[in-house]
Amino acid sequence: MLRDPLRIYLAGAIRDGCLDDILWREAFVDRLGERAILLNPLAGKSYVPDAQRWHLYGRPVDARFVVAQDCWGIDRADLIVFNLLPLAAGYPSIGTLVEFGRASVRADVLRYVIVPSEYTGQKNGIFDRH
Repeated sequence: MLRDPLRIYLAGAIRDGCLDDILWREAFVDRLGERAILLNPLAGKSYVPDAQRWHLYGRPVDARFVVAQDCWGIDRADLIVFNLLPLAAGYPSIGTLVEFGRASVRADVLRYVIVPSEYTGQKNGIFDRH
């Protein structure tokens, strides 16, 4: 019996003009794209600075639409990868924490968290508190 491909949601910050937020996702797509379905919240999205709003495939969308699309991906994932590096660097990454909360109510989803190695075991750092 063939198993459906693993569905992986790539949760993490999407900061305007921050290439790192794109590159880590692209690395997952490059490495796993043929073996898994990658639910990338950046897919088709672009921020248009002149309009000061997000577009999806060239059409303007509001925050409700973006959140609904992200929740759709979280709800369908078998595995969710959380990149918390921006949070560790001081970026509030509120959207990532909302994604984590949404995923936390699901008992059937696996979670993988990316944190910086220098925070491992830190007693007064944010990862010790969370």
